[in-house]
Amino acid sequence: MYRKPRFLEKLHEIREEMARECDYDAEQLAEMVRSGWRPSNAGRRSVPMEPPAPAPRSVILKHDPDAD
Repeated sequence: MYRKPRFLEKLHEIREEMARECDYDAEQLAEMVRSGWRPSNAGRRSVPMEPPAPAPRSVILKHDPDAD
């Protein structure tokens, strides 16, 4: 067979690490739920909500008087 390109080797390493972190986070969340622990900032958003940005001028459709 042929050798895997270095990029694919690195990608595989990164995916394995991410999977381990995800497993750890899931186990930690399950333990928090079982114990009934709630963070002190429960219910608050860490990122404040901002109103949506207005549409760019090029997207706004103009009224066509002939369409009426």
